[in-house]
Amino acid sequence: MKILVIIDNQLMYRNFISTSAFSKLDKNHKLIFFFNNQIKIDIKKKSCFFYTFNSKKYKNIQLAISTIFFFKNWNKSSTFKYRYLRMLNLHYLFNKKENVLSRYIKFICSFTSLETLWYLLLPFINLLNFKNWIVSSITKKIKIPNEIKTFLINEKKIDLILMPSSGLDPITLILDRISKLNKSKKAVLINNWDNLSSKGSFWYKPEFLGVWGQQMKEHAANIQNIPKKNIFITGSPTYTRYFQIRNRKIKSPYKYKYLLFFGPALPFDELKVLDNLDKILTNNKKIFKSIKIIYRPHPFRQTRESEDNFFKKKYKKIILDNQSKTYYRKKRSSFYPALKYYPALIQNSELVIAPLSTMLLESLIFYKKILIIDQEDDYHFTTPRRNLKYFEHLKIIKNNKLFYFSRNLQDMENVLIKCFKENKKRKKQIDNLRGNILINSFNYKNLLSNAIEKIK
Repeated sequence: MKILVIIDNQLMYRNFISTSAFSKLDKNHKLIFFFNNQIKIDIKKKSCFFYTFNSKKYKNIQLAISTIFFFKNWNKSSTFKYRYLRMLNLHYLFNKKENVLSRYIKFICSFTSLETLWYLLLPFINLLNFKNWIVSSITKKIKIPNEIKTFLINEKKIDLILMPSSGLDPITLILDRISKLNKSKKAVLINNWDNLSSKGSFWYKPEFLGVWGQQMKEHAANIQNIPKKNIFITGSPTYTRYFQIRNRKIKSPYKYKYLLFFGPALPFDELKVLDNLDKILTNNKKIFKSIKIIYRPHPFRQTRESEDNFFKKKYKKIILDNQSKTYYRKKRSSFYPALKYYPALIQNSELVIAPLSTMLLESLIFYKKILIIDQEDDYHFTTPRRNLKYFEHLKIIKNNKLFYFSRNLQDMENVLIKCFKENKKRKKQIDNLRGNILINSFNYKNLLSNAIEKIK
């Protein structure tokens, strides 16, 4: 087969090119790569080309299509309802540092923007029968990159167009139009855990959809309406290295023992949780001894309404992760942490404390004990409590006995000590849960190559 691979952003480059995800395919088939010219690449191949495409230009179209899709499939994923409420700026009503009147004034004033008014009109648009026509019309405003268009028109035969995606990237939205230029088949590889239950909007049906595990396969069929014969469980190349080295002893990035705290991307007052954790470790020296907490803020964390400057804190037991110092509180939107750093950081931790992020899954790969922060705060709508309640992809872990849950600041001390002291070996149960979400991706390149061969 002759396969055209489109890599549209730095994240997809890191997760699929830097991990050699296509190396087996490249041996068995003729691969031609097209990279967005905004990507910083380190690859030398004759069959590599570049195209010009600015995804940010189509942000409003992207949001419009995804929100219409939410309403079309309203009852298929609780995440859709949750995301819609977030779009309506409900966060203004939950910021208790302002008085009630001020909160409501800001909330009402937010509806003066065209974007928010559009969100209000969507329920009524959903009642009409020309939603597909609307989507078709507005996606035509996304222009096919000239370089790809010219190549496909001039190329005699491309059997398959292959694209890693979150399911909602503007270029993914026009993959159907791109494929028609050469009558090629379409293959999409899903990049992240929640993509199909919270972001994806497949109005067309790709002949191949590569997913992580059984949970995502069900989301593809039941939420995205993808025919089951088109869905293939391939795992994820992002975690190939994790599976390859998880049973080895990896040198720790720190000289002391530590608990690992992963901050979430969505707004949450995590510093208040850290305040409490610092007191717990300080007041329980007989139990925790010289153990510290490594704080790893999310590299793409959103703005908080709460106090949000770790450097102003004078913690005794909490230290900012070394790699995090390169991006924390800095304007570096192009920063993508190196994948090779995570395994050592996770494996050498005594346990992981997570207010819900993909790092929870990565910790499962390394069989770590996990304490989930299932709490509210005084400032935000997107607290871990609501995330756990409404995010469809997280329902698989809700109240699961493999995890410890802290429901409030008051129970955290007892829960943390209990988690810390646990000595049970539950590898089989952890593998069963993790395997439902993400299959063992030790040999992703073979899994992908074998699955591609089944395209009819």
